[in-house]
Amino acid sequence: MIWRYTISTSAGRILIDSWAFPHSPISTLSPTFIPPICRVNRQLKEEVLQALLTLSKFRVTSCGRIPFMKWLATFPNNDGFAAVRHLDFSDVFSGYWKSQLSLTLQCVGLRTVEMTFPLQRCVVPPGMATGRFPMQRPVEEGVEEIVEERQLGELLRCEKLEWVVLEFCTSEFLRLLTLDERERLDDNITAVAEWLEEGFWKRGMNTFVLKRLTGEMYYGTYYTVDGGS
Repeated sequence: MIWRYTISTSAGRILIDSWAFPHSPISTLSPTFIPPICRVNRQLKEEVLQALLTLSKFRVTSCGRIPFMKWLATFPNNDGFAAVRHLDFSDVFSGYWKSQLSLTLQCVGLRTVEMTFPLQRCVVPPGMATGRFPMQRPVEEGVEEIVEERQLGELLRCEKLEWVVLEFCTSEFLRLLTLDERERLDDNITAVAEWLEEGFWKRGMNTFVLKRLTGEMYYGTYYTVDGGS
């Protein structure tokens, strides 16, 4: 596809933050990541934007989610939402998960979704509410509680999903765990991934769920600490 070469992004990723939409009201050509060729004529704009939406992976931050949804809504007939294939959320537990989930469900053609969970506010093994972890939850959450609180079951409604990546950001947290604590934590993370994968399977979908641990969360700058299954 010739338009692939007009889309200049880092590894096909576009960071969606508030500064990507400097002008108000938001229009189809508002975002800073729009290729200049889109401004040549209407036909090129429509064709290139379609390719941009389909080929790019959008890394959506908490500050970027609302303007991004407003931008997608500027396309007629919900074509903007329908064209998106890849979403990547930098922090799904920052208080904005409902709107991030709404965006995910509106993208009816979505193929992959990546979600980064700050580990210290998510899956916590027993005994973590100690002097070492004063901000941690005092009890361990089971898979059902994690799924219900995060509404992860809603992802099963994405009928075209092929890949779900659950990325758990550890920061300094992982380095402070004992081997036994880390093993229990990994068991919990694996159980959540298996719950989702089984749910997709029951719906007749061949959706793979990958879980992995990363050591740093700063928008797009991640490094891998440990692989997943």
